[in-house]
Amino acid sequence: MKHFDLQDGRALRDAGKLLASAKRSYVLSYARMLAVTIAKSRPDCCVTADDVYRQLALLGHDGNLLGNAAGSLFRGDRWEFTGQRKQSVRISNHARWIMVWKLK
Repeated sequence: MKHFDLQDGRALRDAGKLLASAKRSYVLSYARMLAVTIAKSRPDCCVTADDVYRQLALLGHDGNLLGNAAGSLFRGDRWEFTGQRKQSVRISNHARWIMVWKLK
């Protein structure tokens, strides 16, 4: 059994993201719209997943509805990774590093 193979790992990651985003497409679409709105409200047009989760909570939604689909939040041509990361302030993320994304 193989334990180390970057290509297989990427293929499994992509398949998992497609499955998760298909199951939660309605929530993912809404969260993506919020991400764009947040980015457009900022001079640098940058946003993180924490920003989106915070906005979902402010609007009275349970951010956990996104589930694994959150991994596809910034997928697509509208976003570019800034090269920056910051520690998540969401308690459930245990201060792990998250990416900062910029709306193109």
